[in-house]
Amino acid sequence: VTGLVEGGNAANAATPLLPGDAIVSACGTNTEGFNYDRTIDVLCSLPDAPAPVLLTVKRLRKVPVVTCTVIFPPGEEREDATIRLYPGQKVRQMLMMNTIPMGSCNDDLQCCK
Repeated sequence: VTGLVEGGNAANAATPLLPGDAIVSACGTNTEGFNYDRTIDVLCSLPDAPAPVLLTVKRLRKVPVVTCTVIFPPGEEREDATIRLYPGQKVRQMLMMNTIPMGSCNDDLQCCK
């Protein structure tokens, strides 16, 4: 979907289509991966209004990312490290995956070397 007709059915639907949505099915006909012309062919073959039409769409969403800078104590003589965290990722696990040494943690999450 690159745009909508103002006041059209897609804009007024219960869940309106948005630019960037991908139509993957129209009334049970798979359209996933179709180019523009093939998708339009399927849409034009649907029943005329006022017959209901069921479209299935995929909507891409941007996933937030947090960039963290790990600053080491001066005595460690190590450069600061930057890691990227996505929602749901565990900070300790990401530190270890980025070769930042971590001690073991006990039940109350007190981590030590």
